[in-house]
Amino acid sequence: MGYIGGNSITIAGSTALNEYRSVAGRSTVQISSTTGTAATVLADGVNWRNVGALDGTVSVTPNHDVVKLQSSALQNPYAVIDTAYDYQVTFTLQEVDLHNYALALGFKAAAVESDSYSTGSAVPSGRLDLEAGNPGPYRSMRIISNAAGNNATPQTQALVFFKVRFQATGSFDFDRTAALNIPVTAHCLGGSSDQVGAILSGVEVAVRNYG
Repeated sequence: MGYIGGNSITIAGSTALNEYRSVAGRSTVQISSTTGTAATVLADGVNWRNVGALDGTVSVTPNHDVVKLQSSALQNPYAVIDTAYDYQVTFTLQEVDLHNYALALGFKAAAVESDSYSTGSAVPSGRLDLEAGNPGPYRSMRIISNAAGNNATPQTQALVFFKVRFQATGSFDFDRTAALNIPVTAHCLGGSSDQVGAILSGVEVAVRNYG
């Protein structure tokens, strides 16, 4: 039997359930041209740009690679060696201007020619050259979402990746009955210090120690 007390629920085994540790999964994706280490990407003054509206989920998949050690004297592996910790992020762009096309297809911003976006034109125009000579650079990326906090003050957290390469995945479909979307995959790699990224939280709650 459990009982309700204060802002938490205690169940058998003295396990406290705190609702403020669970949050909705709304998120915003931002891109920057600054790459490298935590000192450079997390510094004040970095120019982050929103990619705009997204359709569906933003999925973050850890790619934890290991090598299993075998022995001829044993039937099963007896240990593992960690060989890589990288991440893959997928999302679908709903705003399909030329710069988002360039980002999704892996081209650099300079591939967008005759660009009237920067002049504030009411009807932006330009051209994206689809050619191998315009490969996109590495970028950094952060995903801002809700974070665990107290009941009175909503908080945010950010998953920040220091070195990211974007690749178009799947198809973008022109359909009279649906909005045009562009699926994107971001490969999150080790930066100059071999660190992939960081998770930043806007509040410090009771520390979880998993040993």
